[in-house]
Amino acid sequence: MRVPKRFTVTDGSGAPIAEITKTAFSLLPRFTVEMQGVEVATIRKEFSFKPKYFIEGAALEVSGDWWDMNFDVSRSGQRVASIRKKWLSWGDTYEVDIFDDALEAMIISLVVAIDRVRADAASSSAATM
Repeated sequence: MRVPKRFTVTDGSGAPIAEITKTAFSLLPRFTVEMQGVEVATIRKEFSFKPKYFIEGAALEVSGDWWDMNFDVSRSGQRVASIRKKWLSWGDTYEVDIFDDALEAMIISLVVAIDRVRADAASSSAATM
């Protein structure tokens, strides 16, 4: 129970490569991504009937089916990543293909942030039943 919520992305040896922080008091979900102590992007959900996110600072565009977690990430019209949720797995498991290694930590951070928004939405809708 930590406010604000923080998630750390680590490499194979356990060294932190990115930190994702969910803004505590925001009308719509908003996350910042820091790498080496420097804020590199802001991910925020926009108000719309379909899940839509805006990624500020990373020059990334996202298209696809957010709700089912099947989407592509592009930069300057070129696809840099593809994310697909695996449905027959223990827990939430994603297949993430990254075509630009320089964006690896950013793409993983994006997936973590969107997954957190989905989990929060699912728990709040379950609480109202």
